[in-house]
Amino acid sequence: MRPSGLPKTEISIQHRVKTPLPIETTDGFLPADVFTSELIPTARRLFKIALASDRTLTNSRWSEVPDNFLLPFVRFTYTRHAQTPRGTPAAEDELLSPKYSDKGCDGEDEEEIAAEVVQMVLGFATYIESAERRGVMPAAGDPAAMWSLYAQNFMRLLPEGARDEQGRRVLLAPLRNLVDVPEESVERMICWFFLHSSLDPSLNVSGLSVVYDLSGVTLPDAYRLLRMDSVRLAPAGCFPIRMRRIIVVNQPWWMRAIWGAVWRLLDPKLRTRVKFLGPDFESLHQMICKDLLPPTLGGTNQAAAEDGWWQECLYRGHMMDHFKPSFEIVGQGEEPIEVIL
Repeated sequence: MRPSGLPKTEISIQHRVKTPLPIETTDGFLPADVFTSELIPTARRLFKIALASDRTLTNSRWSEVPDNFLLPFVRFTYTRHAQTPRGTPAAEDELLSPKYSDKGCDGEDEEEIAAEVVQMVLGFATYIESAERRGVMPAAGDPAAMWSLYAQNFMRLLPEGARDEQGRRVLLAPLRNLVDVPEESVERMICWFFLHSSLDPSLNVSGLSVVYDLSGVTLPDAYRLLRMDSVRLAPAGCFPIRMRRIIVVNQPWWMRAIWGAVWRLLDPKLRTRVKFLGPDFESLHQMICKDLLPPTLGGTNQAAAEDGWWQECLYRGHMMDHFKPSFEIVGQGEEPIEVIL
């Protein structure tokens, strides 16, 4: 089956010129001063210093990181430091409001933010090189290779307009669909998620609510999932994605028996953000409107499992695209079309 959104005619790709993507201007998620200050150049300078003493990263691509590659990490980190005029931490809705369009950060904050950005970028780069050595990449970034996994529907981001009551995007994860999926395939799908979702400004700032549906999951299934290497699959502190809440529904009675093992795998902050609802869809619908959810979660949206996220990923691209040159795509009988990847 051909993934929707992929070209239907055979194409040839010809190298053209390596053209850096232009830095994005303020997009409602960051103040304009962030783009006119030295924040991104400072992060790049500190990254080069860190890279010179790092003996684990081997790919030469990291010597010149593009602005738009750094931007999601800056967004994510800047949010932590954003202050209201009263000097208190900014709420998410305040950070997104127009009053922040003229706020920047002073030199001391700039160095601190840039240093945090560097640590996260180093973690991300280490994750990518590890994925490349084990063969997870580049397949995890290739739509043609990933479509069959995506179609198994064990991880699906609801459309951009489908938000929870706090304005966060929602990821649905019906774990019963993972029962017969090999760990290598699970890792590739998780990698696909990180590569594409790291570019989503709303996930850098407002964050994400994840709904795990455990209906149909048996105890042996759960133990198989627990035996997977969570540190390798989803290392902490490497991705500019704000995990705001985990909602678990339809958990079976034996979940209490294994929760201690699961709890130890979670980041300490995240442990306080887990909510177990069981079959209580009414409470779920207070957090996420039932009109946005599929019937399996008591919702009314028959189209919730369709391919909107797939199209979004194809349109936005992924993090490593920023390191690619531009190409000419030449279709049969067509004039060359320049595409900046």
